[in-house]
Amino acid sequence: LEKDLRKDIPKDIQKRILPLVVCRRGDGEPIGSVGLDMGEDWPSVLFRVHAAPWLGAEAQDRVVAGVLRLVVPWLIDERGVVSVAADLDGGMPATLAAAAELGMREAYRLRGAFWRDGARRDWTCWQKLHPAWVERLGDPGPGILVAGEPVASPK
Repeated sequence: LEKDLRKDIPKDIQKRILPLVVCRRGDGEPIGSVGLDMGEDWPSVLFRVHAAPWLGAEAQDRVVAGVLRLVVPWLIDERGVVSVAADLDGGMPATLAAAAELGMREAYRLRGAFWRDGARRDWTCWQKLHPAWVERLGDPGPGILVAGEPVASPK
């Protein structure tokens, strides 16, 4: 793993992707990873969290939820990122609850995009905007959750 990281990290940094390793506090065991896809000068960040498959579905859900609770406030409050978005598995209830608790909103949903645990699950993207920018530019609204039916034919 260390050998692969030493080879891949310089390439990722050039592509503005910051890789982070998620370790368990008790024993320092790596149990996942985070890939922060940074925009120019960090105005927006899209990230993905991967939890180790050997943990099982419930533990993976808790790991991803815990990572959200750490990474989103760090990016918004400490780094001053304008927009933070996370690609999430729509079948992870603790993760989706954590996203909602953090004030994130669902930005888009790809139905049945994941095959996990013998079933198709939605791929969702949740977004949080920096409060100062929302105050300045206005709230963009609740998004796709109340968007209604899609347009049948564009005008």
